[in-house]
Amino acid sequence: MKNVSFNDMFFRTLIDKHGFYMKQYKSNFHNVDKFIAMKEVEGGTYCVLITDDVDENVDVSEAIEFLNTIGKRFSLNALILSTENYISSSLYHFNKLIINRNDNKVIFCDEACLPLENIFNSIVKNKKEDRFSLKNQLPTIILILINALLFLITAFFSRNIFDINTSVLLVFGAKFEPFISAGQYYRLFTCAFLHGGLIHLLCNMYSLYILGPQINAVYGTHKYIALYIICCFTSSLMSVICLPNTISVGASGAIFGLMGALIAFAFIERKRIDKRFMSGLLQVLVLNLIIGMSMSNIDNYGHIGGLLGGLVVGYIFYTMRLRGKKGRD
Repeated sequence: MKNVSFNDMFFRTLIDKHGFYMKQYKSNFHNVDKFIAMKEVEGGTYCVLITDDVDENVDVSEAIEFLNTIGKRFSLNALILSTENYISSSLYHFNKLIINRNDNKVIFCDEACLPLENIFNSIVKNKKEDRFSLKNQLPTIILILINALLFLITAFFSRNIFDINTSVLLVFGAKFEPFISAGQYYRLFTCAFLHGGLIHLLCNMYSLYILGPQINAVYGTHKYIALYIICCFTSSLMSVICLPNTISVGASGAIFGLMGALIAFAFIERKRIDKRFMSGLLQVLVLNLIIGMSMSNIDNYGHIGGLLGGLVVGYIFYTMRLRGKKGRD
């Protein structure tokens, strides 16, 4: 279980299901914003910090220094990601839940941290179930199967799996502005389910396999499908406007849209998730744009159109989801 994603997942569970709230403070050592979960209980405030064995002393020291400024009685409970060879050298008294980062098993747990141990075990269990849950993967599997089926059909008529004949792609709905202007508007969508060759298909479907479940987890199945279809449209529209005389196919515009939706989510939740998540996402995005611009026969306008569609629609969808959640609360 990686630290970057685990922190957000654990804190989110504390907030959504166990009545905690978050406090943010500046870490002078790491030069980043750090977070601590807090809950008012009988006798004071129950505080939860997540750290690892390397940064334990520094993180605990800074957390205690911050908590002292609040002026409330508190107990500090640290979830420490470590290994079986954990050795504590802390000068402070606090409660510990020590987790083996390699196999997600509990190494040690103070009595005061037993509730955190139960929460941790439930998260690990749910994550394992979600990973192998057909229901969780179903929207992405369906999209991949549709793309694969259409590829096999076009490959059959082309008699070639590595280079699909352009005339075949046009028959099956490739993007081509003169045909779209003549009324064949369906091409704005169908082009996103066609591919020019086996390598083209595999690269896009692998990206969809990685991004799809993340979008499904953040936005839900219905908004995931809506996002995908809308980004197909915005990608094709940008391509039609900027490259009207080219024939374009591929799911990459929609995939860039999914990346844009993740960026929108990360921006909205920027105070609750690790900044490295956003940084890593932007690095992957920039790298893909650079690769696209350095290669021939790549419809970069389609990529940009999909990205912009994902940013805008993702922001709207996630804001709607937050408002709906507040309404239910």
